[in-house]
Amino acid sequence: MNNIDFIQIPDENKIKYRKTVDVIAIGLLLQTLLSEGSSYLFLVLSGAFSAFGLTKGSIAYNNISSGADIIVYALVFLLPALFILKYAPEKNSSIGNKIKLPKNFISVLFAFLGCIAVCGSITAIIKVSIEEIGIGFHTFEFTIPHDILGTILFIVSSAVIPAIVEELLFRKAILGNLLPYGKWFAVILSSVCFSLMHRNPSQTIYTFVGGIILAVVVINSNSVFPAMLLHFLNNLLSVVYMLIYEYASEQTYLLVVSCIDIVLQLCGIIFVCVLFGKGFFELESHSDGLTFSPTKNLVRIYFVVYVLYSLFLSLRWVYAI
Repeated sequence: MNNIDFIQIPDENKIKYRKTVDVIAIGLLLQTLLSEGSSYLFLVLSGAFSAFGLTKGSIAYNNISSGADIIVYALVFLLPALFILKYAPEKNSSIGNKIKLPKNFISVLFAFLGCIAVCGSITAIIKVSIEEIGIGFHTFEFTIPHDILGTILFIVSSAVIPAIVEELLFRKAILGNLLPYGKWFAVILSSVCFSLMHRNPSQTIYTFVGGIILAVVVINSNSVFPAMLLHFLNNLLSVVYMLIYEYASEQTYLLVVSCIDIVLQLCGIIFVCVLFGKGFFELESHSDGLTFSPTKNLVRIYFVVYVLYSLFLSLRWVYAI
């Protein structure tokens, strides 16, 4: 028998896949480290602002700080996205950058916002149940500016920039490079990464579900722009809630937000059913010609490190009551 029969020829697709997972995981680790390091950067910037005569808490100080925050936040996501797009083996991503909307965008919008609202209610119920056993979650504290420029910068930093840079990383770079290994596999894994990125247990459910809908929208529209717009509108709604909380009475806030939330939940259920009926969520499960299971080959050292590190950072939001 020829010795060549004993040589196992490596599967090029499997090698390419493993490199893809490694590059994505390293990019996500880079994003995490940049995000954690940005807090130390702002300590330095805070000292620099004070050195230039800006009083901490003043309008000028807050606006300059918000501008710096926008730039840093954008870089925290853009640099990992560029890294993945440059070094991942899959160079011909099917996800384009054209500014176009799918024909059923209004249905998708209500389904998306409605699902987020439903997941928010489920999260609230879970939090109350967990509190019964003595475990609570810290809440995010925010400060609403009271000047026009500060309000504009607040909207840009909270709604515009996250929608653009997060979609470029998770839908353009990560989803796009995973699509050759199965559409639903790419949707689920990119959504898991999107959820882990927030590193906040109270955001886990709606970031995961929202990530799934955004990924399906991107695949069906062959463009990342609709996901950016949906992401922006969802974040903008949160900003509107914050502004109502800041300027209205507590009773008015609860009434308005509760009414909007109920309407969105009902619309979400209705429009998700409509989209299911139209086959919006019908994606093929595996890529043609794939000779291995992407899920079984997912355990890679960098990816495991990223998951464990993200879970560790998530513990900062948890406390004993």
